[in-house]
Amino acid sequence: CSFAKKEQYDVPVPKPVKTNIKVGTYIFPGWYRGKGSNAFPRVNIDNDSEWRLIAKYPKPRPVLGFYDDSLPEVNDWHIKWAVEAGISFFVFDWYWNAGETRLARTLNVGFLNAKYTDMMKFCIHWCNHNLDWKPNRETGISRDVARTSPSANLDFSPKALTEMIEYCATNYFLLPNYLKINNRPVFMVWDMQAVINVNGGAENFKKKILPEINAVCKKYGFDNLFLVAVNNQPQNLDKTGIADAITRYGFADLITRSKYKTPGSAPYKEMVELLPGYWERMRTLKTPYIVSTQAGWDDTPRATKLSWIRTDNNVILFKQTLREGRDAVKPNLPLFIIEAWNEWGEGSFIEPSHEFGFTQLDAIRRVFAPNAPINKWARPTKKQILKYSVFNGKELASARDKEKEPPLPPPPRHLWSTVFTTDPKNITGKIIDEIKFDKTNVVAGSNGVKIKGIKSGRLICEVTGNDPKIYFKGNWGDFSKVKAIEIKLKYRGTSYNIAELFWQTPSMQMSQETARRYPWYIDGKSHTYLIKFRKDYQRTGKLNTIRIDFPDSPGAIAEIKYLKILK
Repeated sequence: CSFAKKEQYDVPVPKPVKTNIKVGTYIFPGWYRGKGSNAFPRVNIDNDSEWRLIAKYPKPRPVLGFYDDSLPEVNDWHIKWAVEAGISFFVFDWYWNAGETRLARTLNVGFLNAKYTDMMKFCIHWCNHNLDWKPNRETGISRDVARTSPSANLDFSPKALTEMIEYCATNYFLLPNYLKINNRPVFMVWDMQAVINVNGGAENFKKKILPEINAVCKKYGFDNLFLVAVNNQPQNLDKTGIADAITRYGFADLITRSKYKTPGSAPYKEMVELLPGYWERMRTLKTPYIVSTQAGWDDTPRATKLSWIRTDNNVILFKQTLREGRDAVKPNLPLFIIEAWNEWGEGSFIEPSHEFGFTQLDAIRRVFAPNAPINKWARPTKKQILKYSVFNGKELASARDKEKEPPLPPPPRHLWSTVFTTDPKNITGKIIDEIKFDKTNVVAGSNGVKIKGIKSGRLICEVTGNDPKIYFKGNWGDFSKVKAIEIKLKYRGTSYNIAELFWQTPSMQMSQETARRYPWYIDGKSHTYLIKFRKDYQRTGKLNTIRIDFPDSPGAIAEIKYLKILK
């Protein structure tokens, strides 16, 4: 490696605590982007300090201030606090496109030159999505187009991939503190599916590309790469058999009663309550799953008027999700990841802040190192904080003035028009109609679903294509008098289990406003799903169509026993 010479600085020696599970956290790099810190001759994202977005709002505010994280001393504070909480590895978001890099100084100059860097393991999370890469500018692709086209002008060719792994091997993998599993360097990829698609599909990637990547690792004395697929639907890669493990980055849209609609908000509690079930479903996959959770979400600095916020997140709920996540970790892959250490622009952070102090780190320490004593957290001096800052005096004064303002109220919470329950104990209401299956022509239409027949009074459906759905039509009367729709079925499929129910009247056409997403159990056992309409849900016309959208999992089998319309 050819990184900057180590500097002398004064951060107290860390006192790590031992844990049975390796706890990691994502690091978002690039908080060094003040004037003059850019490592590249051309203007790009490295010039655009996100601290200036943060400073426009009253919060969040790190204990370290608006720091330059390309400074080794700043990284030593991060290392000290993290290892004393029981965190043993950092997952660095890493931006690379065929040799062109972004936000690299945090890792290369800051972390790797920190005095205590050997006390913290790290690995690469290749964020292979669009930024302001040079090819985008040369071809005139706008940032808006880049955002909607995940791999526009990104080079995922075999040559580019092997050159990237060569760089990582010589600059990172050979370091003693790089995270390895059985002599296999851990390498995480945000969008693995895009890489597979560009290289001729899963089988071609496994037979031709992956061996070339592994050959690079073996050249430097390692076994194969330990490949981890991330993204937010990692289970879609399960059948390919390419990844050694899968995980998920964030859970901003994991909700129950709330709708994911921006601007909008939802209680943090909804995510915490849903995660154990999500982890359980992930454990049914063939590919090992790395359990992960999230500290919160508030992307106001980035999204401004289109923000999405997790409300009421507190250390009690955070400790609950840590404890439940710890219990979900399996011995064959004893890793746990928290999103994130310092996503200040997205409101997902566990780094000490003025909002939470050190309570989140205390919670991690208590859950993963329960025998460790209460910690006395060291803090930087005011003089050090000023030394670390990317802001000048005028900018700091402006940011402090903002801190005196009351926090902005969260955007409204959008509620579903229904309340969803699985296997309810007591179902009340009179039956308007019950759709039973003694013949297949009860189904009014379908798409991406093969009706295989009737068996023991159950409609047997196989998912065969994309966007699978079936329709039922009837004359069920005044919709305002319909209380609920009850469905009983068995489902055998992959871990992707989100179904959706639509309804229609002459005056209410099918849309996301006339629908409810809900999960199906994938265990092949009978379960009852009750979708109950809220009293304040305004309904007009006569209910005449019900549509069931199946989980998008080709090969999955659903056996529907009945549908009941209740009043």
